[in-house]
Amino acid sequence: MGQEGLLLSLREENRPLPALLHHLARAVTEERLARISRDVDTMEPEEFLDRIEETYLLAGLAGVTPDSGAVSGPLSALFLRLAQQAAAAWHARRLDQVLELDNRIRALLSLAETREIGIDRTAAEESLYAAMRRAGDALEKALSGQGEVRRGAELMLALAARVNLSPRVLRGTPTALKSEAARRELAAAAPQPKPPAASLNR
Repeated sequence: MGQEGLLLSLREENRPLPALLHHLARAVTEERLARISRDVDTMEPEEFLDRIEETYLLAGLAGVTPDSGAVSGPLSALFLRLAQQAAAAWHARRLDQVLELDNRIRALLSLAETREIGIDRTAAEESLYAAMRRAGDALEKALSGQGEVRRGAELMLALAARVNLSPRVLRGTPTALKSEAARRELAAAAPQPKPPAASLNR
């Protein structure tokens, strides 16, 4: 019986795992996630996500909760790359690619939510915002169109919502874009709160 079969049989019988096996499972889980993170650039997104999910499933058999820190950064980077590729595909009017990338982004976000892996969406939000600003009125016109052109624009709005970018901003109106730009500039220029003064009573 392999390690996976042993873990499964012990869990089904509600028998506690031996301490040594539990520690071994944790070490193997952490090493596996670190290796997956290092190899992210050599894998297709689907393989990367599948290997993370598989690792979490195996860890669960041993009653181990993996530390998501090892994959949070690579997952955030992949999210940014997919968002950038989706924006480029939309500009190139490649609806098939937009659909494929949208499905990958959905799978990524689903995994992150299910496994409680934190993702930094800021870079993806800024990248998509910049891409839509460059598009000008193209998105608004596409939404008024028909067929694949309209479908592609709707997908981009849905993607915007998933990266926490207001769909109102992406509707291409100059006023909305300027308002969002002003909001961002004001937020960036706002004074940062000062750290509390160190207590003299030590």
